[in-house]
Amino acid sequence: MSDQVAKKSVVAPQSEVRVLEMALPSSTSPSDALLCRIATLLFILVVGLLTVFGYYASSICITVVLAGFLAILFDPAVVLLEKLHLPRSVAAAGVVLAGVVLIGLLGHELYGRAMTFSEELPVYTSKIQQTLEPIIQRIQKVQQSAGSLANDVHPEVQPENLLLPQAKG
Repeated sequence: MSDQVAKKSVVAPQSEVRVLEMALPSSTSPSDALLCRIATLLFILVVGLLTVFGYYASSICITVVLAGFLAILFDPAVVLLEKLHLPRSVAAAGVVLAGVVLIGLLGHELYGRAMTFSEELPVYTSKIQQTLEPIIQRIQKVQQSAGSLANDVHPEVQPENLLLPQAKG
């Protein structure tokens, strides 16, 4: 009896699968296939439009992404100022103002150092030239000696030796 029950339970799922397999092809109509194609084309169109928008509006997109990144980065400082009983708007303005002042001071310092370096650059170049002068002279001597060795091994061919012997007649 248990064998018959086991056989019936095995046979039952197989028959259900067969019913489902036969039901699928009859349920797809030409209008469903057309709707599937339209949905695919609309998806391709949306992806293309988003790509074009991202290309032409990249400066706006980069600005928005950078603003979001900075907001996330400096939020702990704003929260800390809020704990000191400052309103959020005043805390955010203070953080922005501190950032602008910091960037301004950094730019001023870098500009001063760049100007100092540009004024001292001729001194540095003359020191470098004086240091490299003995090395350059040694390299020129080696090149001259190598050139004289090459001329000794392979003497130059004289133009009169290149003339073909003429037939005596």
